[in-house]
Amino acid sequence: MISTKHLQKATKNPFSLYRRKSRGKEGSLGCFYVQYRCPNAKSSWTTAKSTGTTDYNEAVKTAWKWYGTEKIPERINSRKSDDIDFQLQTVLHALRDGQFSSTELEKILKTLENVYEIKGGIIPNTSPAITIETYLSEFWNPEKSQYLREKRMAGKGVHMSHITMMQMIVRRFWIPKYGDREIGSFTKKELQEWLWELKETKFNVGQKHKKMEYLSAGYLNRILAAGLQAFKYAHENELIFNNYYTGFVYLKPNPKQKDILSLEEAEALFKRDWNHPTAKLGNQVAMLTGLRIGEILALKKKDLLEDKIHIERNYSVYDGLKAPKNGKERYVPAGKDLLRLLRKQADTNPYNQGDEGFIFWSTSNPDKPFDKKIWGDVLKEQLKAMNVSYGNITFHSWRHFFSTYIEPHLKQSDLQKVTGHLTQKMLAHYANHQTEIALKNVSKAIDTVLLPIASLA
Repeated sequence: MISTKHLQKATKNPFSLYRRKSRGKEGSLGCFYVQYRCPNAKSSWTTAKSTGTTDYNEAVKTAWKWYGTEKIPERINSRKSDDIDFQLQTVLHALRDGQFSSTELEKILKTLENVYEIKGGIIPNTSPAITIETYLSEFWNPEKSQYLREKRMAGKGVHMSHITMMQMIVRRFWIPKYGDREIGSFTKKELQEWLWELKETKFNVGQKHKKMEYLSAGYLNRILAAGLQAFKYAHENELIFNNYYTGFVYLKPNPKQKDILSLEEAEALFKRDWNHPTAKLGNQVAMLTGLRIGEILALKKKDLLEDKIHIERNYSVYDGLKAPKNGKERYVPAGKDLLRLLRKQADTNPYNQGDEGFIFWSTSNPDKPFDKKIWGDVLKEQLKAMNVSYGNITFHSWRHFFSTYIEPHLKQSDLQKVTGHLTQKMLAHYANHQTEIALKNVSKAIDTVLLPIASLA
């Protein structure tokens, strides 16, 4: 409501000033508005215009300046002024006085972006003003994330192991760096420079003791991806107006080459008496089949066939049982001695689940398999006892071991059918009978190269 009390109404002045009530905090002073007498009229005044100041003397100066330059508001309902500078001053005064609503401000920012390519304006209490901590925490929360919900509905659910990694990255990197920043306030240049900064920074990677190292290029790329994926979704759904996720320059991956044992070292390893027989069998299976650890843990007694193993599922600590990595079932050849040992292990399952029981069963939960970490730890203990430098050797190294020593004896296509390194094009190309031929070829190579060193009792 505009006050009608004029602070200056002397007939000698061509204008009148009054203070309008503030829209800000209670008790704060509003700006002064000016009205001019219309020429050749005794009682008509122009529309009120803000002087943009709460100081009376400054308001008087502004009013006289406008009057002296003849930039005076026109009479109410009359034709609008064509003077662009005067229109600009009117808009600026309205902005200073807080006359625009959030909706009106969004229209102004959108116009600036579309016409002048000016980006980055953040309006309080709008979606671009959501903080990084709030937005990214919810984006990677399966119970709250609209993005993850849509993925599930489309049949393209994100594995919980990936979600958990993204959550950890957000907590460790994004929130400490940008937690209070608004999601709409970033630029691509700023994020690109952050990636270069991360590349030159050492981080503590030790679990028990402090160990400072540079992070791998692949992991640094994932750090940025944890935020950029969320920003892409926000932009596509008009939560933010800036596109700063495309054209990003990622680091060239430099994965560490997995070490593998020699055939002689592997033979000596399995000739040893292990203090954990189940871990020994798990390592023997990996060496003779090239299976991933999750595929071995997911094996059930029903998967053991006459001369092969059916790979129907994978197991993840975070996701439980799921499809194999490439989404397709397959078979791997297995000799009678390996199958005998696996059936013997399956028969020790105490949960009376028959063919549905896990071969490598958990001691605490009938619906889960064995703890995979133990197998890798026992492997390193055995290598240490042999005085073998195990540096970069892990349980997954058996998969590389298998491919390395079997590949020279096979066609590439035969090896791919067994290891699961198949593209959709290849899966469509090869018929079932060709797969059977491949299994026989791989089985012959295993019997020749790997079986003699496996020490299957």
